[in-house]
Amino acid sequence: MSNGYVMYQGDTSPVLTPQFADGLGNAIALTGVTAANFAMKMQSTSDRTQIKTCAGAWTISNGQAAYQWLSADTSTVGGWLMYITVSFPTTGPETFVFELDILPHP
Repeated sequence: MSNGYVMYQGDTSPVLTPQFADGLGNAIALTGVTAANFAMKMQSTSDRTQIKTCAGAWTISNGQAAYQWLSADTSTVGGWLMYITVSFPTTGPETFVFELDILPHP
């Protein structure tokens, strides 16, 4: 997966550090963005009616965003789409989509 992540069920580490890019693959600067400008929901790829609202903490450091997982975020095994909405101060909200596979522990 080029824009995908893998976690194990119930794990909260490592933190999620998504790379935000425009349609051409150019990195998007997070200038003026604070943790309050982020929101994330996850949708199951096998049951599109299953949606999680993620409530972990976002941090911004040196232009890089990081999300601290909660165990509830990774509690259900399967494929997920992560919808991360960033509200930019000058242009407004933009949603970025990433793939997540949550695997059972062996």
